[in-house]
Amino acid sequence: MKRASRAGLLFIMGAVLLFITSAVTAQGNVLNYGDRVIAEISDGQPQVFYSFNAAPGDIVMIHATGLEPGMTPSLSLNSGVGQQLAFGFGTEPATNEVFISVRIEEGGMHLLLVGVMPGTPAGRILVSIDGYSPSFTAPLTSSPVEVPLDPVQGPLAFNFNADLFENRTLCIQAMDFSALLITQDGQRVGTLHSGLLRGAALTIAPGEESFDLLLFPGEEPELAQLVYSPPGAGCSDLGPQPDTRSPGAPPPAA
Repeated sequence: MKRASRAGLLFIMGAVLLFITSAVTAQGNVLNYGDRVIAEISDGQPQVFYSFNAAPGDIVMIHATGLEPGMTPSLSLNSGVGQQLAFGFGTEPATNEVFISVRIEEGGMHLLLVGVMPGTPAGRILVSIDGYSPSFTAPLTSSPVEVPLDPVQGPLAFNFNADLFENRTLCIQAMDFSALLITQDGQRVGTLHSGLLRGAALTIAPGEESFDLLLFPGEEPELAQLVYSPPGAGCSDLGPQPDTRSPGAPPPAA
């Protein structure tokens, strides 16, 4: 039933894409990274259109929460010429929430359609958009890498694939960081942050999935060490993490 509903919604979206640009201009619905807005969905206006600018390489993440009982929101992210880049709708266990993410390939205006799945109530939807321009992007392998974290330059991005047959371990060691792991089809699957051990690890199950890792610096510049290790290697390959912050920075909390 959900597949049929989704197909119906995609058909409707495709039919209106030619009119999106003029609709957005008329509504004045221009978004910037970091914005939080309320979309008002009604029977007379089953979708709300927004536009935003994105640069090549940006990672854009959009989250929507339906504020009415029984609502199942949907999101469609499209290029300026109407090509659908990502689509999602609320699923169990939280049918009133949906998250999509995409790495932008061609810069310029992009379009966001906010609506509800057919047969679910209309009403208010809280929409948030966040976008990041990584200072550089690189693949992760089983060889440890050392990268500079600098709050002035912003996050770093890495990409890697799950192993087809075995678990792998993603290890990050630094004094002050946070990280977000998302699949390349736009699903948020994990978060990491430094703690008492000045590092964090996450097991990646076997499969065909591809991932993007966004690594955010803390308040002080430092060096981070990362490894995407094969079975049996683990985070011990990184060794102890030295204090690599700039002189005069306060010691880490115990």
